[in-house]
Order: sequence, then structure tokens, then C-alpha cells
Amino acid sequence: LPESVSDLAKEAFRGCKNLEKAEVGVLSDSCFSKCSNLKEVILRNTVRNIPQYSFSDCTSLDRIVLPEGVETIVNKAIYNCTSLKEMMIPDSLTTFNGMAFENCPVLENIIPFLYIQAHTTPVFFYYWNRSGFHPEHISRPPV
Repeated sequence: LPESVSDLAKEAFRGCKNLEKAEVGVLSDSCFSKCSNLKEVILRNTVRNIPQYSFSDCTSLDRIVLPEGVETIVNKAIYNCTSLKEMMIPDSLTTFNGMAFENCPVLENIIPFLYIQAHTTPVFFYYWNRSGFHPEHISRPPV
């Protein structure tokens, strides 16, 4: 989407089966949900929050890099992304819901580990463990 786009309707691209890559500067509730062939998302540094169900059921999505500036990831924002293996978390993140990544069973790397370790609740780990994710798989940044 062009950088001039400053708003997306709820469910704007929901269920787009042919969408494989998206580059956006704004998100909305369920904006990319059920885009089963979406593999790559590039979020511009204008994104401040990841709304609920933004990437739910994006079963081909395997990596997300959140840009510096993202402050909030809400409940089930990245839900049921069964191919998601890696998540990069920016230092700007201040609010993180424990169920943000529920049912992401192959998620192995959360970077940076120290930030996540210091800012999460037991609920966060409970939902990952329920899906087969274990905290020891969280990557530790180089010292």
C-alpha cells in the first residue's frame, strides 16, 4: 500500500487467498485475517499497535519483524499462525497481551529474550506452552 494510506477498514483484506506479501504503515482489527497464503509482512515504522486478530489464521506467515515504534500487541493479534517461526520484538514495545501469539505451535525464536523475560506474565507462557511452545526456545541476543 502507498505510504499515503493512513487508515484501513476493519477486515480490509480478510480472506484474500492470493495475497502473499504486504507492506503497510497502518493496521486494523482483522485486517489480514484468514489470508492463508500471506508469507511476508513488512510493517513500516508508522505502525504503533498490532490490533486484535490482525494476522489471525495466516497459516503461511513464517516471520514477522515489528519495527521500532510499535508500542502495543493486543489479544490474539497474531493468532493461529501455524507456520510462524520467528518474531522480532522492538524495544519500543510497552504493552503486550499474554495471548497475543496463541496457537503458534512452531514459534521458536522470540528476539530479544531479555525484554520478553522482563515484561511478560505467566499467562504469556501458559498459552505458548499449551500450543507446544516452551520458553527455553526463546533466543537470547548476543552479549
